[in-house]
Amino acid sequence: MKNLNGKWNYIADANSDLSFDSIKAKIGRGEFSGSMNIPSNWELEGLLDYSGTIWFYRNFDNSVTQRQNR
Repeated sequence: MKNLNGKWNYIADANSDLSFDSIKAKIGRGEFSGSMNIPSNWELEGLLDYSGTIWFYRNFDNSVTQRQNR
């Protein structure tokens, strides 16, 4: 099993109106709002009084997990 705890990039979507395609485009351009440790508390990570959607993104290698599950 792969542990996904750690540093994740995120895109803040305060109005919750960004589409999945617009998020993919932002990721492709490297346009992130910031990064934070997951699991965590958003306020402890600097998003004070934030209300809205947060899109998280992180690259990871799943090949080891796939080989172990064969």
